[in-house]
Amino acid sequence: METPVEKQSIRYLQFVLGIMIAVVGTLAAANYLIDPYGIYRDWKPGEIYPASDTYARIHKTERIKRVKPDAIILGSSRTDIGINPRAEFYPGLNVYNAALSGTTIRELRLMLEFAQKVHPLKKAVLALDFIGFNTMKLENRNFDEARVAADALDPVNAFANTYGTLVTLDTLRVALKHLRYIKHPERHSFPEANGHKLHNEAAWRQKKDGVHAHFMRSPNAQILGAKEFSFNYSDAPGDDTFAQYRAILNFCEAHKIDLVIYINPVHRSNLDRIREDGKWEMFEDWKRRVATITRGTPYPLWDFATENSVTSEQLPPPGDKTTQMKYFWDTDHYKDNVGDWIQRKILGLPGDKGPNDFGMKLQ
Repeated sequence: METPVEKQSIRYLQFVLGIMIAVVGTLAAANYLIDPYGIYRDWKPGEIYPASDTYARIHKTERIKRVKPDAIILGSSRTDIGINPRAEFYPGLNVYNAALSGTTIRELRLMLEFAQKVHPLKKAVLALDFIGFNTMKLENRNFDEARVAADALDPVNAFANTYGTLVTLDTLRVALKHLRYIKHPERHSFPEANGHKLHNEAAWRQKKDGVHAHFMRSPNAQILGAKEFSFNYSDAPGDDTFAQYRAILNFCEAHKIDLVIYINPVHRSNLDRIREDGKWEMFEDWKRRVATITRGTPYPLWDFATENSVTSEQLPPPGDKTTQMKYFWDTDHYKDNVGDWIQRKILGLPGDKGPNDFGMKLQ
């Protein structure tokens, strides 16, 4: 028989447990209703998720699970911002831009394999960047390999990856940020339903302060300059980033995926920085090795990272707060009008493909 003290203790524990369940339930309900990552419900017309831009790896892996694309775009933030996979460019295909900021060639391989597990791919567009082949470049802090692992689509893991975020304070913090951001969508970048990132933040800042104040702030300066650069993971032969690239080509051949590859354009100032950092020879060697590996495959390879009339666009003077650039947001990121030219060229589509000197077919 329970004593009065024991009964009181049980009631206290039940009370505490009830409070905990109520708090967790309220947290989960709030996070679900706000949906700051844009992953818990189907996308509704007019909805935007600006806070999800910081957590694009959560947003995009979950969107792939919902969209089930049969055509995918892979690349870095340059591709994320610059490539809008318009339906007319991919007739009959369900296409999604899965490009990720600060990505590596290894992460691109994992994303490709993950998308294929979700739904068989018919087409893939792969955009390459020099810094993505640098083994000294740290993986993005939001990269969670478990989300794209071989068992990520097992029912338990898939459910945990999607809904496990409902009961975290981190998600609540992002939800509060989301509520602030949606009040001024013109100031914040966010992904569209097809994965393309609307770079509203850059547009707003440049209209406010002028292009020159923001153009030369390159997130890649520390990668190209202060830090070491290597293609090798270890001293073992073949343990390098080119093996990851080769694995992508082999994967596409094995699964009969129609692959198109291009090297992202950057502004001439970015190319000048590579020269100044003493890495031009390595940059050229990288292109040659990529071309050599691609040669003998059925996949076309285009190079847009050259000095041409697009990448040599003149920067407005420091005091000019009115003139906007036509082709670039900054030294690293091109605008989606340039992305449209790229897509028409590499896909062999009719229409405006930009200046004749923009883009060189290597394979």
